[in-house]
Amino acid sequence: MQSRSISKASEIAQQCTCFNRRKATRAITLIYDRELQPCGLRATQFLLLAEIRVSAPITIKPLARKMLMHRTALARNLQLLARKGLIKIEPGHDRRERMIRLTIRGQKSLNRADPFWQHAQRKVAKHFGKKQLNHFRSELSELTLKFNIKAT
Repeated sequence: MQSRSISKASEIAQQCTCFNRRKATRAITLIYDRELQPCGLRATQFLLLAEIRVSAPITIKPLARKMLMHRTALARNLQLLARKGLIKIEPGHDRRERMIRLTIRGQKSLNRADPFWQHAQRKVAKHFGKKQLNHFRSELSELTLKFNIKAT
């Protein structure tokens, strides 16, 4: 009985798309985190700053949708960036709304981190190969659209 359950668990670990995608994501995220470490940013923080730069001013709900993040997780990440002085969270049009924008310090931090992010990009591309990496990104984007997932 126990060998059957071990065999089943092994099968799940080998064949589960979610499990294997999450492992790959963690491995890739580690590359970016290590490269961005000299800037004092993690990959998620860098990507949030980049999206805020493109979309600002933006409120939490649309930012959560764009980043495909749960609003509470996003709010925690935003508070950390605000404490570092990289973003400003201000009242919006009504009391419930909060507008998010980069500060000058956040802009400088994003600019300073860009070469490190570029290096991480090259590192990942080297492991995949350019053609395979482009295909991989395309497949991930297509999957996201097909599932029509929305953050909550």
